[in-house]
Amino acid sequence: MPDPVNPTGPTPASAAAAVERVIAWYSREIDRERRAVAPDEKRLEHLKVALRASAADQRKLEDADAQEADRIAVHYAALHEELMES
Repeated sequence: MPDPVNPTGPTPASAAAAVERVIAWYSREIDRERRAVAPDEKRLEHLKVALRASAADQRKLEDADAQEADRIAVHYAALHEELMES
């Protein structure tokens, strides 16, 4: 699936950027939840698990072949859109 920013397809750099955007979103939400008057512990745990999974995928990119980088880029671009709409 072509990357809208890079019509030739995702690159390792665009995959890394997509993952970084999602990691930043989770980090902000974790901070926001921790600062809440009554933090939702279930949501906080969900966010932490998702952040750890994103960090693991970010590490996978270091050794990913083009197909794996493409899969990660597409997944995280879609996830970022979904998170921004929520």
